[in-house]
Amino acid sequence: MISRRGFLAVSGAMLLGAVKASAQDAAAIIRPPLDGVTRRMSELAQDGPYIHPTAPNVFNGDSARYYFFMPKAVKSARLVVFSHGALADPLSYKDMLFHWTSHGFIVAAPLHDDAILESGPTLRSQKPGSISEWNVAQLLEDPTAWKNRVDRCVECIEIAQEIADTGGFELITDRVIMAGHGYGAFTTQLLMGTEVTVPGGNKVRFRDERFFGGICMSTQGPGIMGLDENSWSGVTSPMLHMLSEGDDDFTGQDWQTRSKAFSLSAPGYKHLAMIRKGGPNLFTKDAEINPTNAMTGYLAVKAITACFLKAYGDYDQAAYQSLTDDFFERNSSGLMVEYRR
Repeated sequence: MISRRGFLAVSGAMLLGAVKASAQDAAAIIRPPLDGVTRRMSELAQDGPYIHPTAPNVFNGDSARYYFFMPKAVKSARLVVFSHGALADPLSYKDMLFHWTSHGFIVAAPLHDDAILESGPTLRSQKPGSISEWNVAQLLEDPTAWKNRVDRCVECIEIAQEIADTGGFELITDRVIMAGHGYGAFTTQLLMGTEVTVPGGNKVRFRDERFFGGICMSTQGPGIMGLDENSWSGVTSPMLHMLSEGDDDFTGQDWQTRSKAFSLSAPGYKHLAMIRKGGPNLFTKDAEINPTNAMTGYLAVKAITACFLKAYGDYDQAAYQSLTDDFFERNSSGLMVEYRR
């Protein structure tokens, strides 16, 4: 762990390309196109042109640890903030986050209190017969925990700006994209304006206007965590909800219930992607071994998320067009189903 000053100086220099590439850098590799899909799909599904380290920079802040996944040798980049799932940590998603980095984005990810590396073990209780049980339900329904998660994500914007200012680097924050998985998807929903009911019956919103659009992997639907049928009526920002067939998490919701976060939201710039036979670990895979060079559900996830970042973060017209015409459904070998409203 390095000091705040050292972290900011080194991070800023890396973004400007002042740090030489080393054996620990992930080089930009020109890979052959995936079989059976268009070149455009291959470009989105595979790593982009930007070099990045093989490990993120870690900053020990006043309230939490923050992981920064950053490209090298660029003069400016747009910010993405990522919130991990309950009992997980940012490194559980390293392959996905560096994929976004390879396409030119800076990803900032706080280590939340409920991570295994932090206070997660306090949620563990021992049952007779030495059987362990994780009391995650109490965490998922705790408004104080919701607010803490929201605050850590907002702080990422401020810390990232410090890095940019120190290194003389342009951080583009006019359209910050918020993303998350599981409990992090709920955090993303909160920051995008989803309304929830807290104990006592009051309805609250945690919307932060600095976040322009959101990506929710393993999103939640009504009936839990303060969510009801009216929670999404005020969510007007671009959203990509992603569901994996066969997912099984702490909420116990089926994908039909989860999909209501999409279908009940205010229409306009809303996207839903269902990955067939994705399984419970689709979004937390490390680098996938793919000797057949074929499209997979995980690669389809990489492709559509990178496209969403380009479409709504960079206002890339070609990327936006790909989100509106069944492009991913046609190029996923039948593994992805798309919906829009």
